[in-house]
Amino acid sequence: RSSSSHTTPWWNRTGGRDHVFFLTTDRAGCWKPWELQHSMIITYLGFPAAEAYFGFEDRLAWPPRGPQRRNNAYDTRRGSVATELPCYAPSKDVVVPVDAQIGDHEEAKLPRPGEAFACTSSYKHLLFMGGAMQNMGRPEYSQGVRQAINKLHANESSFVLGGKFTLDDLRASRFCLAPSGWGWGWRLSLAMLSQCVPVIIQPNVTQPFEELLPYASFSLRLTKAEIPKLPALLRAVTDDAHCSMQQALARYYRAILWQKPFGPNYPSAYDLTMVTLCRRARALGAEL
Repeated sequence: RSSSSHTTPWWNRTGGRDHVFFLTTDRAGCWKPWELQHSMIITYLGFPAAEAYFGFEDRLAWPPRGPQRRNNAYDTRRGSVATELPCYAPSKDVVVPVDAQIGDHEEAKLPRPGEAFACTSSYKHLLFMGGAMQNMGRPEYSQGVRQAINKLHANESSFVLGGKFTLDDLRASRFCLAPSGWGWGWRLSLAMLSQCVPVIIQPNVTQPFEELLPYASFSLRLTKAEIPKLPALLRAVTDDAHCSMQQALARYYRAILWQKPFGPNYPSAYDLTMVTLCRRARALGAEL
């Protein structure tokens, strides 16, 4: 910051508020330096609290002084970035989807714009979640969601939890779990690309382009408290409701895809990023 403030006038003009930074690390804005706290952050992780609370959301009810070193993974002393610098500020930052970077063979399977999506009521799995279900025993991993589901439902025969996977595995499933990971997670993007209805369980996390997309029309959003009832909740979704969500996924999936497989006339994640940044710029302009 000291270098830029002396060599250009733009930073000093607004204290960096009209500067934009794209942070792609696991916890993105959680790891930004103090100097960027007023700048616009494009991030994969929309967690509107400090890092020390990610996976320890119960601490959000604590006094502002912070958790006093209760979490050895972070510096949780008062005044540290981990306790007092929010990872994401909804008024100025932008949450975007992870770049899934699918190949030509997967692009060929995507629903074409304007074409009707053919639903089916026959699926191999009720819920699919490929990949890791824990990380070195760390309770904050995935905000505790994957671990809780694995602990309670590992013997549920209609669930697939963990292991290697392809997008065809998601297509063969009625629902796909979309939790966070060590920080951001990309399961939402994979589910949308395969028209597998996402089951989003990410406490306090804002999803990509949530202010622009009708998430309620194409996903289920559950709390950690509902995990014990997960099989019953999923089975309670009717075929008609499920088909409606799949049709919405076929309509909106391009919003989370940075590629443009159908040409420049069809909006992508890049276009929605620019729309959201324009909103932020207008709001900032009204304040300056």
